[in-house]
Amino acid sequence: MVTKTDIELYFNGTVTLDDTFADNIINQNTAYVSQIIGKPLGSNNVIEEVNVYENTDRVQLIHVPIISVNSVYINNNDEFTPSWQEVTDYFVEDKDLGILKLKEVITAGLRKLKVDYDYGIYPVPEEVNKLILDLCVMDVLKMIANSKIGNSDADTIDLGAIRLQGNYTGIFNNLAQLRAEINELTERLYKHKSGFRL
Repeated sequence: MVTKTDIELYFNGTVTLDDTFADNIINQNTAYVSQIIGKPLGSNNVIEEVNVYENTDRVQLIHVPIISVNSVYINNNDEFTPSWQEVTDYFVEDKDLGILKLKEVITAGLRKLKVDYDYGIYPVPEEVNKLILDLCVMDVLKMIANSKIGNSDADTIDLGAIRLQGNYTGIFNNLAQLRAEINELTERLYKHKSGFRL
């Protein structure tokens, strides 16, 4: 996943980012690229309580694709006063559909299973990381461009979230190339969503 350091390295030491600002643009751009792909990026953890509406040995989890299942518990009581007992004999039958197969059939009931699992696309493909990084860099460039209106090339400019140091007059030289790269990567991801099946 993209980090604050990755963004700063792009600018060869001329830009320092505030931690909160960096986290915000990384999270926003990661969410945007996740929407393009149609699946969450990175490893995300959830504990899901599953309602079972018929006797079965298979359950479908909400969040996909499944990376790994950490634990499974079955409720041996009702939904109001659950009594959780760990189940150890199961496997993931289909990561992309979120199908968990249990060795034994479980009876129907609300809050019948509790599953702790990790989901998402992990590791994040290189071209996806590249697109997120490019989008973050573009956000930084837009802020710099807006701040430079009416300002001279002083040695240091502090925008609060972004601090520019040294000679940064050439910072916009690759802007057209960056835009083209963002467009190409975005188009490629739209065309090849199925390529991100795990």
